[in-house]
Amino acid sequence: YLAHPAIITPTQERTNYIAFPVAATDDWCFDVDADGRITHIDTESSHPCHQMLGLSYWTAEDGARLARCANALYAEEQYRQLYWDEIMLKYYPHECDVYIRECTREDVWEIDTVEELRALEARVKAPLPSR
Repeated sequence: YLAHPAIITPTQERTNYIAFPVAATDDWCFDVDADGRITHIDTESSHPCHQMLGLSYWTAEDGARLARCANALYAEEQYRQLYWDEIMLKYYPHECDVYIRECTREDVWEIDTVEELRALEARVKAPLPSR
């Protein structure tokens, strides 16, 4: 759910994921360097990081690299259960630079469970903070 549709812009200059800063999380997350380049992906973190949202942008060149690397990994049975997000960030991190595009928790809501949907419904009934 996009609370602030301006987060989605018509053009991007580099490959990125939308993510928001958190103190810790039990969800997919990234560690980043000082330039916002993703240095690590994980399914949880007990330290400050950026929680991943399901929105990403890939340049044509990086998308082609992702396709090539995905075909190579998925050809092997042991890698067929990977999430595609892991391919470049975990198995081919030097093939391309992937950055975060930072937003706030209030900008985008990823809904994975009924509980998250109910929380969003309650939140939408309340006034959203202005930007």
